[in-house]
Amino acid sequence: MEEGKSIGKLYYDVEIRVNGSKYNPFNKLENISTKDLVEELKKRMGVETFVVGVEDGYLLHLIYPKYHGCGTRSEVGPATILIITD
Repeated sequence: MEEGKSIGKLYYDVEIRVNGSKYNPFNKLENISTKDLVEELKKRMGVETFVVGVEDGYLLHLIYPKYHGCGTRSEVGPATILIITD
């Protein structure tokens, strides 16, 4: 803009594809399946992945700094546990 006057418009025609699908930058994460989000996170640096098999047991030791407390949670797989250190 120059003194409140339009000096033209910029047009572009670029198509970006991700995994064969047309990329839409206006897509929100809520429209992407949890499975796809987890698969993408597993590929990232700063993410450690633990896979728990069907009927395998696991125990999580949880720390709640906000509440100055901790606890445990025992579950049975299948489960994917991601530790994000980034």
